[in-house]
Amino acid sequence: MMLADPDPWYFYDMHRGDTDRDQQISLSELLRVIELYNNREGTQRTGAYRFRGEGVTSDQFGTVDTSSPGGIWQFQDLSRWHSADSDRDGSIGLPELLRFIELYNYREGTQRTGRYHVVPSSPDGAMVGPEA
Repeated sequence: MMLADPDPWYFYDMHRGDTDRDQQISLSELLRVIELYNNREGTQRTGAYRFRGEGVTSDQFGTVDTSSPGGIWQFQDLSRWHSADSDRDGSIGLPELLRFIELYNYREGTQRTGRYHVVPSSPDGAMVGPEA
């Protein structure tokens, strides 16, 4: 991992949603990003998340209550962004969720594989399918 200067976010050799690091988006990994997307503040969907640290969750991120100072998790580290959060606003929005679903839906023949490859210049650092 290397720090990208001057932006306060990190490049990874895998998508942050790919928790088992096999360069394939599985159903459980998709459901985890949907869980972040579904974070709510009352009836309002916020998709708000923050970095929680190594070993805390499978992807090191957790939801946050943006209505109170410090939130319910008492963490505000936005120095690390989830790869699905391509606009880096601290929340997973519908277009970002749909992009992650696009990665998940990649097929090889008739089988859904969810394969992707890393392309640092893309908004979320990934492109569908294996590297050519």
